[in-house]
Amino acid sequence: MNTAQSDILQPTLWRTCRALANRQRLKLLQFVAHHPGQNVGTIADGLGMPPQVASQYLRLLEARGILECRRDARWVHYSM
Repeated sequence: MNTAQSDILQPTLWRTCRALANRQRLKLLQFVAHHPGQNVGTIADGLGMPPQVASQYLRLLEARGILECRRDARWVHYSM
């Protein structure tokens, strides 16, 4: 891999590692892996965290390509 490609990929890898370097986000990831297709409220309730925090963390994991989301009216469902 040449230097230009390395420079482009490095921040992406760094951001992905940072997204995973959080215990609550790892718990969210584990919950979604065991309960795919759940909405944000259900995930937050299952982990005992505020829905706003769960939503923020889930969006971050989705932005990194770790999770997929599917919108159904006002609900957003997450899966691996």
